[in-house]
Amino acid sequence: MTVTWTTWVPTPSEVQFGLQLTGPLPLRAQGTFSPFVDGGALRRKLYIHRVTLRGLLPGVQYVYRCGSSQGWSRRFRFRALKNGPHWSPRLAVFGDLGADNPKAFPRLRRDTQKGMRLRLQHGSGQCSCRGQVHAAHRACG
Repeated sequence: MTVTWTTWVPTPSEVQFGLQLTGPLPLRAQGTFSPFVDGGALRRKLYIHRVTLRGLLPGVQYVYRCGSSQGWSRRFRFRALKNGPHWSPRLAVFGDLGADNPKAFPRLRRDTQKGMRLRLQHGSGQCSCRGQVHAAHRACG
């Protein structure tokens, strides 16, 4: 499992994880970050963080948060992949669901949290407006 997130400043890339929804997260993994400059007029610089979690137990649900001592995300959950060939992934791949009226995303997220989908994958990291490309963190308008 690889956890990916972005920040506006270069910070250490760490994920804390465990099995309990509350309380301490006893497991830790370190990763890397790399700069990304968007192609828009502002040429904003972001940092893309990636941390790979290893040694996960197949089919077990984990809780994690990402960040560093400079700030942590809220807690998220995922289920590690099962071993063997006798299972099928249930995926939802989506594109831009709109910054002004994103009605579909809450349902997709809820279905994933209920175990109806194994993975929720956003299909785009950028948007294009009037011929300019921007990082996905900026709403096109």
